[in-house]
Amino acid sequence: MNALLLVVPLALAAPVPKDFKPANTPLDGTWAFVSATVGGNPDTSYDGAKWELGTDGKGVRQLRNDTGTPVEYKADPKAKTFDWAHSGSTWAGIYEIKGDTLRVALGSGDIRPTDFTGQSGYAFTMKKVKK
Repeated sequence: MNALLLVVPLALAAPVPKDFKPANTPLDGTWAFVSATVGGNPDTSYDGAKWELGTDGKGVRQLRNDTGTPVEYKADPKAKTFDWAHSGSTWAGIYEIKGDTLRVALGSGDIRPTDFTGQSGYAFTMKKVKK
């Protein structure tokens, strides 16, 4: 009963902006974090984290010990742009998929990164979880 009470506030505390349009891309599935860089420095707080992404542009961001936060994303397969929204904020980014590896770089707000170093925000490398 207590676990259920914790899940509901997390879902309600993460409104997504109404003008944020979802995408239909091949990013669907569960992605487990391999590495994370924040501000150009390695960040182990993402160890054990996962993203569950759907083809409808909706998903869940799950960090180590939480039950997940609802998110929305949009991706442009031609331009390789990836925009992320959760908890009322959005981040402009880029992405690359090679085999079962997804790399995402997110900038601060509307500043879209041009590489995967994480110097100006966040950079993540993930592996697709096989079902």
